[in-house]
Amino acid sequence: MANANKAKGTAYETAICRYLIGWGFDARRKVQRGQHDEGDIEVREIPDLVIQAKNQGQLRIADWLDSAIDQGRAAGAPLALVVAKRRGKPVADSFVVVALDTFADMMTELHEGRVAIEAAELQERLDNEEAE
Repeated sequence: MANANKAKGTAYETAICRYLIGWGFDARRKVQRGQHDEGDIEVREIPDLVIQAKNQGQLRIADWLDSAIDQGRAAGAPLALVVAKRRGKPVADSFVVVALDTFADMMTELHEGRVAIEAAELQERLDNEEAE
């Protein structure tokens, strides 16, 4: 039974990686280190992220998220999340679970990135106006 569960987990981790690769990320399954587990999936572009994949019949979100956060600490990664399989749904419809603090960090990064892009676009327009 344990081998069947391991195979199911491995297949789901692989499906998540393929999905993320389809979005242009360099996502790979991590080598398991037993007691010193540092998550299931790494995304090379985001080294501060730990992804814990779960393909189980019963949702145990609190336990899974606590585990992901512990694994993030072990890996020195401040961002930890869980990707949980939804029964009968494709991998794209999986649940992603994060602590609110992590979500706020992610939103801040997105906002700061957009502000930087807007500032660069404005500077480019100004430079083009000056050149005319």
